[in-house]
Amino acid sequence: MKQVREMNNAADKTFGAWIIMNPKNQHVATVQACWTKNGMCYVDVWNTSLSKTSNDNGPQQGKAGGYGYDKFSAAIRGMVIDGVKMTDHCGTDEVTEKLLKQYHAEGVKLADTGLLHASEEWQAFHKKWEAKVKKIGARFANMDTVEAFKTGTTGAGRENRSQPWMYSSLYYESNMDKLRLLGYDIINAL
Repeated sequence: MKQVREMNNAADKTFGAWIIMNPKNQHVATVQACWTKNGMCYVDVWNTSLSKTSNDNGPQQGKAGGYGYDKFSAAIRGMVIDGVKMTDHCGTDEVTEKLLKQYHAEGVKLADTGLLHASEEWQAFHKKWEAKVKKIGARFANMDTVEAFKTGTTGAGRENRSQPWMYSSLYYESNMDKLRLLGYDIINAL
């Protein structure tokens, strides 16, 4: 596949480039993207010598086409920047699934103590877990009542905040937003 930087005829293309700085403020990667008028997105990721990921075989490359979704996230999905695997929207794995089960178990146990959902302890429980999942580049989404988790009836569209509630989903942030959560700086270069 042709590299993004080699694509010509800029009249019918839009380009983007980002410099990725790790938490130590070291340049670890450069990301280049090209969006064409026919609906394609091409992405190249170049890891630097300071990166935890090698570029021995040139850049990592991806592409996505079609309409109606985030093509950049789809094109960069699966690439590795400084040892961090990029994900698309709603990306999960064994780590997120295990954390979500631990979160639910702890939440049900806490709710069984009779704490009101607006109590400081209940709020502290959520803040603790939100900080914990942020450390892996993830975020919670969707909600249901604790009772729904106890009875196995989650997903029925219940968002009743008058009862104790918990998040029902845990996803990695998509594309470079995951890096931002992990303390990287993303510098828009183009």
